[in-house]
Amino acid sequence: MTTLPVENYSPERGIMEGFKKMNYAVIDDDTKQAVYPAWQFVEPVPDMILEVMKLFLVNEAVHAKMHGFFVTQEDSLNELSPAEVLAGRTFPKQEPLHASQLRILSLPPEERLRRVLEVAKDYIAEITQ
Repeated sequence: MTTLPVENYSPERGIMEGFKKMNYAVIDDDTKQAVYPAWQFVEPVPDMILEVMKLFLVNEAVHAKMHGFFVTQEDSLNELSPAEVLAGRTFPKQEPLHASQLRILSLPPEERLRRVLEVAKDYIAEITQ
């Protein structure tokens, strides 16, 4: 299984990669410039990410937690991150994947998106209480 890239793209590289629909940027700690996490350009993520991102537009405080949500392992996703579930592949890991994780990653994209949306709604509800 090919893994997800962990690097960030400059705006110029993002354009070369072909921004699709909507992408999100984070601020690089060293340069203080906007960069684009490369994993969001891996198919089929560009076609699904907008639906999840819309949930994080509730307010600025929630929006600020979006990147952390995407890249943090979730118990309800069998210790996979939402980014991994959307992409159907993992970030580089040392430990082998469990059969339950492989099952989630092999689900059709629509089902993976449904699961991530469910987790995102729960996450947002929890941080806005």
